[in-house]
Amino acid sequence: MATITIPYGDKGYNVSITVTDHAGAAQSLTGYVATLKAWNAASPETLVINATCTNSLVTTGLCTYATTGTEPLGKYVGEVELTATGVVRSTQTCTVVVSESG
Repeated sequence: MATITIPYGDKGYNVSITVTDHAGAAQSLTGYVATLKAWNAASPETLVINATCTNSLVTTGLCTYATTGTEPLGKYVGEVELTATGVVRSTQTCTVVVSESG
């Protein structure tokens, strides 16, 4: 996954994310709930973003994250976790940047 950039303070802005596996191949989201997770590299046990995404084009791995306006400024490690009944799949780790717009 490429860097995910979130505009600081924006609420309801949809950020498009193409979910990929560890080799960089697009992942089908069919049957999965996609959750964007982001954390500070020094504190991986504390999530700064933990939110369900909307699956847009499930066969090509495209989902969207609607910003809340409460994401803290900074540069984080992130991933989109895929869950289904009895299954949890991690995806390729990426960088999540929450930055001032403009």
